[in-house]
Amino acid sequence: MPKPVVIQTIDFNKTPAIGALLMKEGQRYELVAANGHIRKDGTPTILLTWRSHCADCGSAFEIVTGLHTKGSINRRCPLHTSPGRSVTAKGRARQQTFMARHGRRQVGR
Repeated sequence: MPKPVVIQTIDFNKTPAIGALLMKEGQRYELVAANGHIRKDGTPTILLTWRSHCADCGSAFEIVTGLHTKGSINRRCPLHTSPGRSVTAKGRARQQTFMARHGRRQVGR
């Protein structure tokens, strides 16, 4: 069996092979499906389905992305989703550095 391809970012020119592995700060995501999709504007695209395990409870969950993802992807299952809360100490340090440089933005202003 060939060794799966391990990638660091979701930025593809063509669809990766099923079984490709994405590593994000130690969390492993496995590509389990790639399906065609038509956007609202009629443009065809590919949606990638990744399987991982929740950083809080360890249960398996799936997330769907496009071929390109600029932001972060879910690190937790739908039961434990917590936007803005870092999973790792490295992520918390990065978040604190960002807040120190840019200050807190107030919602609605």
